[in-house]
Amino acid sequence: MIEQSRYLKHVDSELFDRVMRLTEQIGGQERHFNNLQTGYRKLASTWLLASFAACGYVLKSDSDIPFNKWYFVFGICIAATGGLGVLWLLDLKVYQRLLGAFFYQGVLLELEYYKWLPPIRINVLRSQETGSVQTRVQYFYFFSIVILHLVAIISIWNFSLDIFYRILFSAAIFLGILSTQILFIIDSSRKRKEFSGVIKKDPPDHDNASKKPTLQEMIAHWEVLTGERQ
Repeated sequence: MIEQSRYLKHVDSELFDRVMRLTEQIGGQERHFNNLQTGYRKLASTWLLASFAACGYVLKSDSDIPFNKWYFVFGICIAATGGLGVLWLLDLKVYQRLLGAFFYQGVLLELEYYKWLPPIRINVLRSQETGSVQTRVQYFYFFSIVILHLVAIISIWNFSLDIFYRILFSAAIFLGILSTQILFIIDSSRKRKEFSGVIKKDPPDHDNASKKPTLQEMIAHWEVLTGERQ
């Protein structure tokens, strides 16, 4: 930061104003999409708590329901799972990508004017093992759905079904959870290997590169230029 402050004195005022305006516009869009994602996660938490409240109400209700109450609990869990899945999709597959587009441009701006522009977004990327916060944020939705599935399994074991079907349905839900977790681990390991592998190795010569360097390669090049490489 000391070197950046010294270099800042020699920056052309017109260039400085233009870069600052771009940075402000990018930051505004980042805050906008971040607030939208925060709203979706609050809604997901409310959805989960409302599902528990509904299950508790059904089980404690004294009304003469002609069916087993656990059928309603199972239905509530499945419906809540579908709702959380939609919120998961909107949050991490739609708005996270829109946020990432602006964040990416901010990183490019910091890489271009690294001598005097604070590397805030660059350091955010470097703090993540996979280069993305999505790898960890997705577990917020995953474990919420897992809790609902566990309640659904408890419901199944209170059904008036043969033991074979109870085991079959419970195993199907459990295998669905397990397979999703395995996919998460594989995807996270792949991203971690790709990101850390590029960051740690020597960056390519961009002047003679035959193809456009990736974001990871540019950050590795930035580490060499700024002396941040360990």
